[in-house]
Amino acid sequence: QSIRASYAWAPDLDLHLSFHLDGLSLLFALLISGMGAVVVVYSGGYLDGHPRLGRFYATLFFFMASMLGLVMAGNLILLFTFWELTSIGSYLLIGFDSERERARKSALQALLVTGGGGLALLAGAVLLGQIGGSYELPALLARAGAIQADALYLPATALILLGALTKSAQAPFHFWLPAAMEAPAPVSAYLHAAT
Repeated sequence: QSIRASYAWAPDLDLHLSFHLDGLSLLFALLISGMGAVVVVYSGGYLDGHPRLGRFYATLFFFMASMLGLVMAGNLILLFTFWELTSIGSYLLIGFDSERERARKSALQALLVTGGGGLALLAGAVLLGQIGGSYELPALLARAGAIQADALYLPATALILLGALTKSAQAPFHFWLPAAMEAPAPVSAYLHAAT
């Protein structure tokens, strides 16, 4: 059993703001929210009295909302949008201590690696949408056999995998995550949990 909601976004392009909540997305939503709640509580003590604590919380909640949108996205374009919003959130959190050069460099490195991977994901998603005739995930799953038989399936899969490898800091794209430890400790904990 799953819960679905869809709103017209660009009807001429057959794009919708589609969200779904099933067992797997609910599990990840609970993990994201639960870990986020722990990090928020920890941040209150860790950054107590910090002059930019409000900005920190706003960025942390933006990152959390982006991850929640990612796991509940019902189509490839919306999934890509939230994927890139998590990259922007990571950039802002890693570079939170923006007066430090190492924090700025680490944030930029994370943005470039995950953003580049995001472009690969977008290319793969567009290919997959063209093969399957839809960007909606349920429609693509219903046409899985025909999609897998298409000659563009392998390039689409490789591009999507490239995006996933960069975001999850898998070798050879693993170098950005240790550099992200320039962020405050609560951010580091949440980035590792998210990754």
